[in-house]
Parts: sequence; structure tokens; C-alpha cells
Amino acid sequence: MSKTKVALVGCGRIGSTHLQALKTIEEVEIAAVADESTQAGENFAESAGCPSFTDYREMIDKVQPEVVTVCTPPVSHPEIAIYAMEHGAHVLCEKPFAIHSICASKMVETAEKTGRYLTMASKFRFVEDVAKAKELVEAGTLGKMVLCEIAFCGRADMSGRWPSDPSMSGGGVLIDNGSHAVDIIRYLLGPMGRVQAQHGRSIQNLAVEDTSMVFVETKDGVWGRIDLSWCIEKNHDAYICMHGSEGMLVVGWKQSRYRRYDSPDWVTFGGGYNKLSAFVCQHRNFIDSIHGSAKPVINATDSFESVRVIEVAYRSAALNKWVEVGRV
Repeated sequence: MSKTKVALVGCGRIGSTHLQALKTIEEVEIAAVADESTQAGENFAESAGCPSFTDYREMIDKVQPEVVTVCTPPVSHPEIAIYAMEHGAHVLCEKPFAIHSICASKMVETAEKTGRYLTMASKFRFVEDVAKAKELVEAGTLGKMVLCEIAFCGRADMSGRWPSDPSMSGGGVLIDNGSHAVDIIRYLLGPMGRVQAQHGRSIQNLAVEDTSMVFVETKDGVWGRIDLSWCIEKNHDAYICMHGSEGMLVVGWKQSRYRRYDSPDWVTFGGGYNKLSAFVCQHRNFIDSIHGSAKPVINATDSFESVRVIEVAYRSAALNKWVEVGRV
């Protein structure tokens, strides 16, 4: 069977994880890499055994990859993704998918027009423990769902990095880590109905928010709370806690478990978070989807909705009130 030609745009931190994952998949040929930095591109190219380019357009035109993985700052995602799809490639695009819903809509429209697959990289959907948590929720193991809590908090100096430059990132920790959080809630509990967000005090004196809190209500009436920060540590082993009428579960970095309220015993259902494994599963699902042998775990609509919810969250923070997701 012929290998799937994959090209990568953006040879930075997240690009290195994608490259590492792609190198483990036997059915993939890493056809080329592109980065504005000649040195960064050459370093990736040496590791992958492929040519490097400083212009992604030239790379796509010459190499004609079947898949393009976009790992650049989000302001550039629409331009790169649309060019790739219009030139025949399917696109797996890093999060945040786009910084505005208008841009995200144009990306989705291009995918529909060209018949190309388009999706946002959403690693947590491919964490085995998260998928098992979804199965437990859907099986009714926890009863009726009441609350979902997500925390992505960790001290990180973001000064001098592009996520703290709003012209490149579209915002701070809310759009950066919040994109993951809202997608997890949508994956586990369905579409969101309304959102309320607040930004915390600035600690790093950045041009963007470095701490945010988001409350959500799904269309089915389940509540959610999302804690996001680049400035604090939360002493939690779990990044997802789900509470139902009959029990609760936690998805942790090292272990995941649940307990029904009619039993004192916790049941372990997962061994924790494996980043590389999640990235490999993500790429396998995307490649299998474009070849018709699998259904995409996350599609273009899911990707667009992640942008829309974050956009509503920023509007909520500015207005200091709840905002319905359907009223952007």
C-alpha cells in the first residue's frame, strides 16, 4: 500500500511533537517541512529525512502532499489551510483553529467547496482515558450529569513568546488553553448553550490575559467550570472532574477512576495522559478518515464551534455577563 504524503508547516515546539508522532506511523511519508526560519526548517528536515522550504506555498506546489499539518501561530491558520485545500491537500490544523469565527467559517467553506477533510488538532479527544470517560457518561454510569470541571493551570513564563502577542495569537490563556477545554466539554457533554467568562489579575504584565475562569451551560443543562492560568499551580492530579447524580469520575495525568455514590470503592479505568500516544492516534484517525476506513473523531464543524465558543467567552468577559453561544 502506498504511503500517505504528509507535509508540515511550522517547525516550532508543537510542530516537533507532530513530527515525532508522524515518524512513528509506518503508513506516512513525511514529504516536506516549511518554516520561515531556514535553520528551524533544516533541523526538522534533517530529522525527518525530507526537504525543507521557507515558503509553504512553494512546498505545497512542488511536493503536492496529500495532507498538510499546520503548526504555525493561529493568525496564519486560515491563509495556510485555505491555500493547502485549494491545492488538493487535506488539512489538520493546530489549535486555536482560528482567532475569529469569520476566518474559521471561511476555512470550513473551503473544505466543503474543495471536498477536502479539515479538522482542528484536539489531542485530548484521542487520550484513551478521555474516550473511556465519554463511554461511562453515555452509559449512564454516573446518572444524570450535573457538573464538569476542567483545570489547565501551570506556571509558564510567556513573555517573549507568540501566545502573548495578541496580533499573532488572538488572545491569551483563554484562547490558548481554553480551546482545548471547551472542546473537551463539547466532546463529553454536547453543544454549549451559554458562557460567562472573567479574567483574573495580571501577574506577568502581558498584553493578553494570563488567568481566566469560564462558566458554561450546555444545551442539555449541564454546568461546566474551566480554570485557566499561566501563573498558578493547582494541586490537582486530575484535569477533568465530572459529577453526576449517581457518581463522579476524574481523568488524571497519571490515573483515571470513577466511583458510584452507592459504593465506597473507586474503580480505575485508565493509566493517565500519554501525549505522544494521543498525537499518534490523532494522525492515524485523520489519515484513516481521508481514506474512508474510519470516521473522524473531530470534524470541521467541531473545529468551528471551538472558535465560536471562545469568541463568545471573550465577549462575555468584556460585557461582564452571560452570553448565549448562538448570539455571537
